[in-house]
Amino acid sequence: MPRELLLLRHGKSSWASPDLEDQHRPLMPRGIQAAQQIAALILNEGLMPSVVRCSTAVRTRETWAVIEETWTKLGVTIPACAYVSTLYLATTHQLAEAIRTVADDQQRLLIIGHNPGLEELFAKLTGKFEAVPTAGLIALRLPIDHWPEFVPQCRGELLGFWRPRELDAH
Repeated sequence: MPRELLLLRHGKSSWASPDLEDQHRPLMPRGIQAAQQIAALILNEGLMPSVVRCSTAVRTRETWAVIEETWTKLGVTIPACAYVSTLYLATTHQLAEAIRTVADDQQRLLIIGHNPGLEELFAKLTGKFEAVPTAGLIALRLPIDHWPEFVPQCRGELLGFWRPRELDAH
């Protein structure tokens, strides 16, 4: 059965403290709002992940926390999430490694990460380059039946690409 991959870039982060290391930057209010919108969109589109892999950066962990809180308030069962240090500013190769380690009984994987890695992986999987904004969500159906078979060159079927500014318009 084909696997589905959701790629989510973290919500908009704050630059209020210029001395703060990149990995420690938190979400700003706009990033929190976008994460709430993405949580609702995932449910409304029937894209609930069975498992989550999240970068260890503060802004990605906070993005996941907002999504988790939104789903909890709605009574949704929360999928297991693992925080993976190699997802912080991951390359396409590092993203692929993380994807290949997912247990085979998991059908739909959500990765919460960063650019440029997410954009590069998206380009490899679809053959076209598009900018992935903060809180941008991509849903792909992959032509693989087992996660260890994943390679960035496999052509995925684009199920959807949502940008927060488009959600604001509705």
